[in-house]
Amino acid sequence: MFFICGAIKSGTTWLQLMLNAHPEIACRGEGHFPNILMPGMAEALKTYNNRISFKNTSIFNEIEGSPNFRAPQHYASLRTAICLLMAQYDREEVRFIGEKSPDNVLALPVLERLFPHAKFLHLIRDGRDAAVSGWFHNLRVSKEWAENEFSDLAGFAEHFSKGWVRSIRAGQEFGAKFLERYYELRYEDMLSDGEARLRSVLNFLGAGSGEADIANCLEKASFKSLAKGRGTGEEDRKSHFRKGVQGDWRSHFDDQTHATFRSHAGAQLVALGYDD
Repeated sequence: MFFICGAIKSGTTWLQLMLNAHPEIACRGEGHFPNILMPGMAEALKTYNNRISFKNTSIFNEIEGSPNFRAPQHYASLRTAICLLMAQYDREEVRFIGEKSPDNVLALPVLERLFPHAKFLHLIRDGRDAAVSGWFHNLRVSKEWAENEFSDLAGFAEHFSKGWVRSIRAGQEFGAKFLERYYELRYEDMLSDGEARLRSVLNFLGAGSGEADIANCLEKASFKSLAKGRGTGEEDRKSHFRKGVQGDWRSHFDDQTHATFRSHAGAQLVALGYDD
């Protein structure tokens, strides 16, 4: 089992589709286990416990009552639910099942506790490019909400910069504790040398990394394939696969937007080699 994570719009979907094209790997959709399933199940179990406790004390107070779910069983229930969901991705030849939700990056310790043998892939992208991609994604999905919430790209970029730093730090702090189970790669390196980077990821997971499999994964997850024939850099703002390029922030950030982004994320940009 493995999990893909990263700040939103860092290329996690691209990596997921690339890996899902491998014959030994199943990795589709976004389960949002820590941020949707976990609190939802916790609330359901709390409601159950409260109702059973009420019956135990008000109706069956003269006999031994029914037990409640205890904290360790919350984790066991969540683990079981996740496994039931992920088992639906299985195929006879599959040896590795993965899940991709960008928000995983903020809950890696929880996922590690649930699955102490799982591996974790952390995809990092220049936060300025991710902010631009995120803004156009929001306009495509819910234009009214995006404009009401952030007004414009500058407002969104400032908001995004703080979350980007938080997610990078969360992933790297986790990785420092679990060196053998954490793999970090950059979106830009995937663009420039996809074959080598994909081979490294497959070797990390333990999956086959033959030339034919790698070529198939890269072809099926190429921008042209995903964008239905458009070439890299040919923009379609109505598509999830909008542009697929590096450095797009230069076409959309003005000086003030860039200065504001750097005021919140400058140190992280420098640390990751994005200081230009």
